[in-house]
Amino acid sequence: MKILHTADIHLREYEDERWETLKKLIEIGKKEDIEVFVISGDLFDRGVDAENLRDKIRKIFSNNGFKICVIPGNHDSDSYKGGKYFGEDVIILSDLNNPFEYGDVRIWGIPFEPVEGGKILNKLYSLKDNLTADKNNILFYHGELLDAFFSREDFGDEGQERYMPVKISHFKDLNIDYVLAGHFHSRFCVFRLENGGYFVYPGSPISITKREVGRRGVNIFQVGEPPEQYLLDT
Repeated sequence: MKILHTADIHLREYEDERWETLKKLIEIGKKEDIEVFVISGDLFDRGVDAENLRDKIRKIFSNNGFKICVIPGNHDSDSYKGGKYFGEDVIILSDLNNPFEYGDVRIWGIPFEPVEGGKILNKLYSLKDNLTADKNNILFYHGELLDAFFSREDFGDEGQERYMPVKISHFKDLNIDYVLAGHFHSRFCVFRLENGGYFVYPGSPISITKREVGRRGVNIFQVGEPPEQYLLDT
């Protein structure tokens, strides 16, 4: 399975620069012949933006030849409740215990919640018995990796609040091959899990704040191979 992984697009307006970036990513997905397009949280900047853009999102998320998997982030955590429809090719992973299966890949989503410490660890370990070795297990996650030495500005204008923080050690003894993460904006970052898997932040595909400088990118990879940055012309 070939996957395009992005996050933190923070859509606000129809046909603005962020919208055009999303359209470019969809075209890249077609060109790269991906099977799953992943958005690891904060597709929308606010709930009202999700309401205003939902009809238009359905159009650009349809008939692309791949599935689009989304988890809620801290900015759009309420935007997917109540079974709101984003298109027949869109899978909203808002329930940790309800994975999406595609061939030999099982995809889990841990939607953003304002929780910390032991509560997050309990959520992760509730999956342990279901993370069977007959599947490649991928987890979507939106929050902070405490092992990384990031500044507060690397997450956008979020202030001092912690956002569902985890450590690499939280994934010990879990049969997870990839953690496809969001919330960290500044750059593409890869960390190794103790089992040999990967924890990946793709960085935002477009600069959301003035502090986010440098060429943007996404993560495009084949399951079973290392994550790989794909640089964008944005």
